[in-house]
Amino acid sequence: MKPVIEFRNYKITKINYRSVDNISELDPFKENDRKISLSVGLTEEKDNARLIVATTIIDEENIRVAEIEVTGYFDINPEVSEEDIEGYLVQNGTAILFPYMRATVSFITSLDNEKAVILPTINTTNFNDGGEE
Repeated sequence: MKPVIEFRNYKITKINYRSVDNISELDPFKENDRKISLSVGLTEEKDNARLIVATTIIDEENIRVAEIEVTGYFDINPEVSEEDIEGYLVQNGTAILFPYMRATVSFITSLDNEKAVILPTINTTNFNDGGEE
């Protein structure tokens, strides 16, 4: 049987990195600090999908912030229901894309400082219908 989702490729669709002079400049980003937001999109034929995984990382010690968005593209098994597809994308798609996000955050934050930000691994089995974790 063909898998429900099949990973094709990914793109880093957003990198917004700032090193600031005053810690108060980080305040607008605190609401989203280390939260993961997910967005799922299916084609009309339900044979391809896009999953966007985004996060904001505040590093108060070094007075900097990074907003990162990674988009993954998947082929979908057309025999599976739309509800099941979204569940697989949220859980398994996030598990596939998160290592790319972790690597991007580590790389970007290591360019101007010897203290790279290392995101912890996550358990995507608790992810639900595309909300934030």
